[in-house]
Amino acid sequence: MAPDRTTNMHHDIPRQGTTPRRRRAQAAVKPFLVSNDPGFFSLPEMRYQSCYVWLVLISALDIILTKLVLEVWYGYEVNPVARAVIDQTGFIGAIGLKFGIVVFVILICEAVGRFRDRDGRVLATGSILISATPVIYTFVLLLSAGPAPVGPPPSHQTPTAQVSHLGH
Repeated sequence: MAPDRTTNMHHDIPRQGTTPRRRRAQAAVKPFLVSNDPGFFSLPEMRYQSCYVWLVLISALDIILTKLVLEVWYGYEVNPVARAVIDQTGFIGAIGLKFGIVVFVILICEAVGRFRDRDGRVLATGSILISATPVIYTFVLLLSAGPAPVGPPPSHQTPTAQVSHLGH
């Protein structure tokens, strides 16, 4: 005698099939599981992930080049906010400031992109270009400066004092 398809072969327990009641329950839950229009506080996939990877990479390069300028070439930070943070908290504070700004920019891009996708993408791309500008400028300066200086660091002077000293 062949086993009945509605019961389990080893036990006489009915199978868990898709009954009409279960199908209705699954259909009621499905819109909440898959949504093409996320709510404001929902957590969908990030919209501009490749832009964010470039933004983080360029920000890391900015931190690395800044460290080289400060420690190897004995330069100074030209951004007054970053200079104040470095003076108060050290270079760790500058890293926190930089990546805090990166997180803030990503959150803004995501918030704008939920309502206007094109504007969010333009904002994310623009943030990459803006972040790349000082990196490119610093890289060009380091290439034109030649090899790193050897010996003790020169006395720290303000940029104005260095310029006025060169003029005399």
